[in-house]
Amino acid sequence: MTSSTKADLVAVGIISGAHGIKGQVKVRSYTADPLSILDYGALLNKEGTKRFEAKLDGKTSGGLIVTLKGVKDRNAAELLKGVELFVDSAKIPEADEDEFYYDDLVGLEVRDAASQDVIGTVTGIFDFGAGDIIELRLLATGKKEMFAFTRQNF
Repeated sequence: MTSSTKADLVAVGIISGAHGIKGQVKVRSYTADPLSILDYGALLNKEGTKRFEAKLDGKTSGGLIVTLKGVKDRNAAELLKGVELFVDSAKIPEADEDEFYYDDLVGLEVRDAASQDVIGTVTGIFDFGAGDIIELRLLATGKKEMFAFTRQNF
């Protein structure tokens, strides 16, 4: 058990699957330098109730190969697929000027640059491999739409 609350946690990666038969997992890191996901100490689940002590074993094109303490076989590793990994926000360095953390953007209003009218709210940011995508709930329709998250667009 940990003293962190959900509001104090920042997503830093996700377990994307099992690797091999000895309990290793594949981790897709959300951090700018994928290896820095291991710089924050133990990783936590979304609720902050389970700790994962992680050790880097290697890299693949899809992310990192990691051993999690207590995960001994492939069956246990497969059960963790889809578990998002978090760290206490106090361990994350402040963003530089003109930089931001994706978690800080979710829930913000998006305004038209010319009129300053609110056009929607950020509901998520995703990376499917070809660049960041921002998801907005548009005020006019109530529907969610995805856009390339580029300087030109935002």
